Amino acid sequence: MKFIVRFLALIVALLFILTLPLSLLSFNVGRVLFNRELMKATLTDAVNESRLIPGALAWFSAEVSAELSLEDAAEDDLAAVLTALTQEGWQAIRGEVLTDAMLSGWVSASVDGFYTWLDSDEPVPQVMLEMQAFKTRVHSDFGSRAIEIAYNALPSCDSAQINDFEATLKAALPGIDVYYPPCRFPDLYKDDQLADYLNSLHEVVAAIPDRFDLSNPRGEIETQMPPVEGWQQLKDSLRLFRSIYWMGLGISLMLFILLGLLAFHSLRSLARWGGIPLALAGMGGVLVSWTPNVFLRSFLSSGPLRETSPLLREEILLVLSRLVNEIFSPMMIQALVILLMGGLLIVFVGGVMIKQPPKKSRESVPPPVTNERES
Repeated sequence: MKFIVRFLALIVALLFILTLPLSLLSFNVGRVLFNRELMKATLTDAVNESRLIPGALAWFSAEVSAELSLEDAAEDDLAAVLTALTQEGWQAIRGEVLTDAMLSGWVSASVDGFYTWLDSDEPVPQVMLEMQAFKTRVHSDFGSRAIEIAYNALPSCDSAQINDFEATLKAALPGIDVYYPPCRFPDLYKDDQLADYLNSLHEVVAAIPDRFDLSNPRGEIETQMPPVEGWQQLKDSLRLFRSIYWMGLGISLMLFILLGLLAFHSLRSLARWGGIPLALAGMGGVLVSWTPNVFLRSFLSSGPLRETSPLLREEILLVLSRLVNEIFSPMMIQALVILLMGGLLIVFVGGVMIKQPPKKSRESVPPPVTNERES
């Protein structure tokens, strides 16, 4: 009977050691994933402080502007400016045309759309981005400065390009627009060239609706959206996880209580059967909290983000790492506390009991012999 009890205690201890790290992981993922305000604050800070937006602007300009219903010449004119920009150029343009308040509003709308979809019957998240403030800013001096940043990034024109442009300009019929080639003309042409590029930018911005439906764009702007297959399965999985993510901690607690009923018969057994499983479970939690960024980077780089540009992919990974840290930094602290508790039980309780002989050994020692004087 004693052997069976110890065998059951060993099984329960192993289950506890395996369950507790996974329970901490589940709890901390749910704690962040289903906290709307925390998600907004974390993602807003990450987006505003990273270079994700300049990278996204470069992608957006290359992909979306190609789909606009503009004149071919205007499209070529715009593409010439955009392709000359470096990451530093896009960073400077971001500072001109996009404020932190705009980005915060877009992040908030995206997060709200996600949680509203999770609790609704909608097939996909509905995300509406307010674009009026952005359009107004582009039509102001900020847009003009952004165009000048792009203009300054262009290479200088050579004599052949200048001569060809002047010849085309002279041969053009009245009312026909002649667009500049992708280079920076001499100062004589600067004001006209800047106005030309600014008009193209205004034409692009005018095609953007005041409320941009990120989930299902319509009207004059059509973008490639990810496929909607699997959205319902994702919703069902998230709903299920939301209802059970905290239960793992309760299961771990019940396993520890059961372990106590089976094995905690003395301070010595408390140190052995309580301290060692706690220490090993805490160590497992520490290891789990160390590894997420490696697996996340590998998974996203080889899967969902494989088709994106390397620069944009790296910035997305940095933003997601910020979110992952919100999950695993508290988990690391929790695991270290559990590891410390187990270590204290082993070192102090176990150490005290080691200094004392077992009860049976103390009782088996014969009493000291005393010599009595004979009277």
